[in-house]
Amino acid sequence: MKTLVAKAAFLTAALIPNMLMAQTPTVKILEYKEAERKEEDLAIVKKEFKEFNNAGQVLKYALLIANPIMELVKSLEIEKGNDANGNFEKITKFDEGGEPIIWEKTYLDANGKKGRVEYVDFALNADNPYTRVYKYSETSKKIVSTSLTDSKGKKVGEENWKYNKEDEEIKYEKWEQLPNGNKNTEEKSVEYNPDGTLARSTLLMKQNGDVLKEEIVFEKNKVKEKKRYKNGEIVSSFGAGSKTKIDPNKQKVLIDFGNDDQFNSGMWDVVDETDDKGRKIKTTKTEGIEIMEEILYTYDEQDNLVKLKKIFYAAGEPSGQEEEQVWEYDEHKNKLREASFNNGLLMMEKTYAYQYYK
Repeated sequence: MKTLVAKAAFLTAALIPNMLMAQTPTVKILEYKEAERKEEDLAIVKKEFKEFNNAGQVLKYALLIANPIMELVKSLEIEKGNDANGNFEKITKFDEGGEPIIWEKTYLDANGKKGRVEYVDFALNADNPYTRVYKYSETSKKIVSTSLTDSKGKKVGEENWKYNKEDEEIKYEKWEQLPNGNKNTEEKSVEYNPDGTLARSTLLMKQNGDVLKEEIVFEKNKVKEKKRYKNGEIVSSFGAGSKTKIDPNKQKVLIDFGNDDQFNSGMWDVVDETDDKGRKIKTTKTEGIEIMEEILYTYDEQDNLVKLKKIFYAAGEPSGQEEEQVWEYDEHKNKLREASFNNGLLMMEKTYAYQYYK
């Protein structure tokens, strides 16, 4: 019996350190910085801040980007939480000067769909937040209407959808009163063929005094003909019956040639060397009998890759050009630093700072 107890105590004592090492704490806060070489110095071009809950879900996020004059300014902020109206996600977007463009606070209903959205469009009216409330069909769960109100509770907009028996959209209507007093409207109708394929759609918009119209004819669910009008005059068309001429000199064609590496892979012979743990420690690329490139890999005691060094060759001899990447990690194997060097000169650096839940 004493022997069994002693063995159990020994096993428990031996397992506890391993269990503690295996338990990685949850990250509470992560701060990230990215710097690039600009002429003589490194300049910070990006910052990120993330705050997580115990389940690892992001509660807050902030992104700062260097603008054209290298000022680090806010670009995006996201916050998740709850208040009297329920769970929300608030998103704020900023311009190149770090000034807010729009913020939007979205509440989800019990089905995970948008139930309520509060927002401010700083370009239209920075002092007047709007609220849009969504309504869904009880049977199909499709959206059927939205109602827009201003900060005083006055209704200033509305959207309505109608569907056929197959739950396909057949009509959409929208109106919205702008802060300057103008009223914009939008109407869309969709027709279907007896076999359920798209037949025709018509979109009519009245915006800031202009009347815009778009007509589309479909064939086998593909656009056959499209015409656009402004104040009764056709402004563009294509498809059947279209007489619009296209200047071939103004056409833009994008051609994807695929991955260029497919053309290079056959030129070099690649040999990998591994250590007794199966980790890659060296890659040699040769062309014929000449070495073209060597890649050396270095690991730490936790098997993290901490250095990758490329040595370039010319005429079978080191050319003097080298590239190096290094990584640093904390005790939880989370990345702390990543840096790139060109012939010993630091070109790029990324740093990560963590706070963990205790």
